[in-house]
Amino acid sequence: RNDGEHFVAAGEDSIINIWQDVTSQILLDQENAREQRIIQEQELSNCLKMKQYERAIFLALRLNQPNRIRVILNELLEANKNLVIHEIVGKASNEELEKLMLYLRDWNTSAKGSIVAQYLLNVILRRFTPSRISQIPRVPELIESILAYTERHYHRVDVLLQRSFLVDYTLSEMRQLDSERNDLDNEDNKFVNISRLITDTSEAVSDDDESDDEVLSSSSSSSSSSGKAPLRPFEKELAGFLAQEKTQTQSEKFSKSTKYYKREFPLV
Repeated sequence: RNDGEHFVAAGEDSIINIWQDVTSQILLDQENAREQRIIQEQELSNCLKMKQYERAIFLALRLNQPNRIRVILNELLEANKNLVIHEIVGKASNEELEKLMLYLRDWNTSAKGSIVAQYLLNVILRRFTPSRISQIPRVPELIESILAYTERHYHRVDVLLQRSFLVDYTLSEMRQLDSERNDLDNEDNKFVNISRLITDTSEAVSDDDESDDEVLSSSSSSSSSSGKAPLRPFEKELAGFLAQEKTQTQSEKFSKSTKYYKREFPLV
């Protein structure tokens, strides 16, 4: 019999086979699935625009879009919405948890996706008891493959941490060099100020000596012109004592003006 939908065949083994043509039904089912997928993808886009992350993740699980799930989890981590991830994982079924474990196993194979994978694994292990995790299909196989790459990531992080110490040491040494350079500049400024002070003091002392010499010469000339008697021995001794006291007083003033500096510089 061949009516276009059914086909009956029989053989010598006394078995009758009835065949039915379901090609049109298969095509119709595929078209319906395609339309349903388009509707779900549009709904997923709308959920992402409205920031409905929980429904978006479950829709992405139905549509088998691991990259979309990873992007959503990255956005939640950057926005510090960790509680939303805990709530989503807590509502997942065993089948959905199996998909999440498969996805994070693949993400964990690269450094770019390892952060999301490690955080999601941490949430699953903290959220559920060992008895619940053991009910997830293929758990031993998934855990074994996850651990292999996790050890590599921890080793990589340890190496980066050790290298960061070298950066800290280099920065501290650069700050110390900068501080020493500032100290040298301050010492140079002090040296210039002391040199100027010494020069000004020397000029002032020389001016005082010239004025004293002029006064003594004028007094001696006036005394000689006026016909006064020369100085007696005790008067000469008194004049010498006063000159010595004047010189000592000037020296003390100069030492006081430079006593706050650590270095001593000769008079120019």
